Amino acid sequence: MNKTLLFISLILLISLASATSIGTFQQKEGVQLYQTCNNCTYCNITTLRYQNITLLSNIEMTKDETYYYYELDKENVSNLGEYSYCYDCGNDVEKETGCLGFGVTGTGFELNLSRTNLSIALLGLMIFSFIVCIFGASKLPSTDNYDEDEKLISVSKLKYLRPVLFGVSWFLLLGTFYAGGSIALAYMGTTLLGDVLFTLFRIMLGLTPIMILVWFLYIFVSIFQDKKTKRLIERGFE
Repeated sequence: MNKTLLFISLILLISLASATSIGTFQQKEGVQLYQTCNNCTYCNITTLRYQNITLLSNIEMTKDETYYYYELDKENVSNLGEYSYCYDCGNDVEKETGCLGFGVTGTGFELNLSRTNLSIALLGLMIFSFIVCIFGASKLPSTDNYDEDEKLISVSKLKYLRPVLFGVSWFLLLGTFYAGGSIALAYMGTTLLGDVLFTLFRIMLGLTPIMILVWFLYIFVSIFQDKKTKRLIERGFE
């Protein structure tokens, strides 16, 4: 009799596959909460918590064979940090309970020291490159070479490098705002700074086609004017 009961218990044994964390997700994006169970007839989420605050309770999960899930709305994961949900799964014979967790960051990536160091290093490199480009452009001549009597001596080719450096600076600043916004959303407890930086990024990104058009027109007109000036110099009309 005891062997029979043991055999029945083994057949009805519930196998719940679980982990401490189901992953890291992006802020304000939906999250699928799940649990797997081979012999369950039901599986419910008893509580969903954020920093000891109960957000939801007593939720029935949707069954897909041995996979149970619940689609959590993005409104419930609007805060950065760690969340946890507890489940109650079983059948008519027995049940099992437990809790799982997941993280929410601004980018959807798990925060770790190596990624933090790499992000800060890339941001620092872009800021340094931006400063170098602006400083270098300010040191380059903006006009041609003239003598003391303000007579044209020669056409300066270095002045063409000036708008190129300003163009590179524009894209470096664009990348700096994007990288800074991503870092702020990922590693800061508030989205204020990240939202400001991403707003500046979107504004600059929208202006970029206009800036590129103006940049090309400026260089084209400068080259055309310099060719005309060079011909005048060669003819002796300084």
